[in-house]
Amino acid sequence: MRAQLRRHIHVVVAGIIGRSLTIFFAKATWIGSKTLTVRFVAVAFGVGLFFGMLGSAGASHSSGLHIGSVHDANANENWCVHEDGYTGWATALGNIRRSLYGGSSWQDHAWDPAMLAYRVHFADFSADDCSFLPQRSAMWVEYWLRSENSSEPCRSSVTSSCVFLYQPYAGATHTEYFLAIARLYGPYTTGDAGPLGFYAHQVNHETGHVLGLADGDGTCSPASIMHSADYGCPGTGYPSNPSQSDIDTEISVANNP
Repeated sequence: MRAQLRRHIHVVVAGIIGRSLTIFFAKATWIGSKTLTVRFVAVAFGVGLFFGMLGSAGASHSSGLHIGSVHDANANENWCVHEDGYTGWATALGNIRRSLYGGSSWQDHAWDPAMLAYRVHFADFSADDCSFLPQRSAMWVEYWLRSENSSEPCRSSVTSSCVFLYQPYAGATHTEYFLAIARLYGPYTTGDAGPLGFYAHQVNHETGHVLGLADGDGTCSPASIMHSADYGCPGTGYPSNPSQSDIDTEISVANNP
């Protein structure tokens, strides 16, 4: 039912204004992720194709931009992995799983007492590449693996990282999005490049954007997955997991549709 509603709203929105995109930019030193592809941009109807750039707000503060499933205990955050110019799907899949579910994580927060379920629950649909999943229309998050030669690099670096939000629809108080695509620089996600274990920071930082967190602004306290040496906090290194402050922000976003 949700997938049907999703497709219907997407067609209505696309028919009126094209596909509206909101782009999150993440600074790139070691961060290696990137976002959406030409195939989505190409199908935009050319009218009303809006680009909204996320500024550097407080690191653990909500950006107000996120996938709509975070408010709904009936809708898991279904995710999959797609090779977009970089091979290494199986290794990247394992590392993304470890990042999303290991240690302190984004998983199972914002309890809904009416539904007796969490509003934020990542569901793994990784039996195959996103391109081959029959359930692809029900995905809320796609992690795409890119190479130096992939199109549309975030900012000017081929190893940078960002998230695109697609398919906007009207929520109770603000615009929600049906789809987030995090394009990850493949060598970092697979561990072929970057510091040991850096993939956890890469994946969890980008997932923070998917859930509505903004990049750091140089304010290094409280601790946050959105803080790093790239955002004026050299003493923090590249944290692997979201902090309690990040999780509190996630819960706040999820509980305020």
